Amino acid sequence: MPTDHTSALLYLTTADLLKRAPHMQDFFGSIGLSLPAAHISTADYFAALDAETLEDLGIERQSLTERFTAFLELLEALKTGADGSRIESITIRGGARQERQAGGIRSDYQAW
Repeated sequence: MPTDHTSALLYLTTADLLKRAPHMQDFFGSIGLSLPAAHISTADYFAALDAETLEDLGIERQSLTERFTAFLELLEALKTGADGSRIESITIRGGARQERQAGGIRSDYQAW
């Protein structure tokens, strides 16, 4: 169930939203949409999508908003550990290339 806080985030500009939740760009990419322009709110972006685009995505406008707020709530729960599953950090280490050479990649992510 969306909270007032997550519903309010729908009306932030993309620039402001990304400052608060930088991983929101993953939401748009995962459903096949480009990131809204920096000065547009997510609510306005969803409202401006034409019926053909929504049909191509296989989603209704209301469902799109519900998925967005559910994604926000999941991020918040992971961030705060509200559901007992707080993520403190993630480390990704590169494996071996096909030629059996070390990949040499390492990425560390800390809790935001």
